[in-house]
Amino acid sequence: MALGLGLALIAAAAPAQTVLIARDTLVEIEFTTTLSSASAKAGETFAFRLAAPLMQGGREVVPAGATGTGEIIEAKPAAGSGVPGVLILALRSLDQQRIDWRAAFECDTSGSLRI
Repeated sequence: MALGLGLALIAAAAPAQTVLIARDTLVEIEFTTTLSSASAKAGETFAFRLAAPLMQGGREVVPAGATGTGEIIEAKPAAGSGVPGVLILALRSLDQQRIDWRAAFECDTSGSLRI
């Protein structure tokens, strides 16, 4: 799954360092936890990893394979009659650094991604 989002990575080490990633930067992630709108509950967490390095200005900011955690904000199971389930997710950390997302994304069971 690829996301085009603006985000900031806040380093945990002192002194604090912020790396701003330009809006519409492609961020390719792979979920390493199975997610299902049928069983997910708001507040639960999930794991992911970067499928490709996170690049900014031609340099690698975070390498491919960096792991992170996210939170399920809202989950709605499929309602039948062709109405798909919905998962609203937020990415919370990447490579042990807090992520400050500037946009939310919504993923439905048809595989569509809405930003």
